[in-house]
Amino acid sequence: MGGLAVLIASVVTWGVGAAWYGAMARPWQAASGVTAEEARAMPRVIYLLGFACILVVMGFAQWMFYLADVRGTGEGLTTGAMIGGFFVTPWIALNNLYTGRPVMLTLIDGAYAVLGIAAGGAVLGWLG
Repeated sequence: MGGLAVLIASVVTWGVGAAWYGAMARPWQAASGVTAEEARAMPRVIYLLGFACILVVMGFAQWMFYLADVRGTGEGLTTGAMIGGFFVTPWIALNNLYTGRPVMLTLIDGAYAVLGIAAGGAVLGWLG
């Protein structure tokens, strides 16, 4: 499956993010300091660049899954959640600590890292 699996996993991960940040829009805006008007005025290219970042994450996750012999949806889900929880979320926390951003922002963004990469990991495990 290779590249197609990465693409499908990326679309799923992006979809989880759309749902997550749609549901968490107000708390995220309050924590990030971005108003609804500012969010609506963001250039649309940001979404394309965000998707490109997700492609990189899912491509690297697929390589890690290969090296760790991750097989099946359950192992992919669990390993993806661990990547989100133990690699990505601490890095988000580190950046937010040094910039004085609210803990709530770390919790919201970190939860998406766990949920999104878990969902993408499940796809990679299933198709891998």
